[in-house]
Amino acid sequence: MGPFGPRPTRPRFHGQGLVVDELGDALDALARAGVRSVAALEHAVLLDPAAVPVPTFVCDGLLPEDPRRG
Repeated sequence: MGPFGPRPTRPRFHGQGLVVDELGDALDALARAGVRSVAALEHAVLLDPAAVPVPTFVCDGLLPEDPRRG
């Protein structure tokens, strides 16, 4: 069980997710551009809502039941 209830196995967040090859590299580049992260949940990081117009996660992989994994 995760901190907010059962561990998710498919997307269910109303926002946008950006899949990157290397999460650390992407977060470093965003920080250099003035966009910091505010929370992390396994392989996904929430970007500062004050810096982006919609809730935005950066991740390095899709959840197991995500239909885009196909």
